[in-house]
Amino acid sequence: MVFSAEDRILIKCLREQKRYSARRLILEFPNKNWTLGGLKKLLRKIDTHGSIERYAGSGRPKTARTEANVAAVGE
Repeated sequence: MVFSAEDRILIKCLREQKRYSARRLILEFPNKNWTLGGLKKLLRKIDTHGSIERYAGSGRPKTARTEANVAAVGE
């Protein structure tokens, strides 16, 4: 489940100020169609790092498509 920026901020505030759990958030906002697994993952991220932002270097590395690499693969 992809959360919007507004949803992430709302979830972070409710988690830090009122200590809402994933189940409590689902009960409070039934029209959002959030998944339990997605909320648990986001809450774990908030608890461990204190942030809802993506960390640099946490994704797949970019490929290096240079002329030398293209020529090496072509050979």
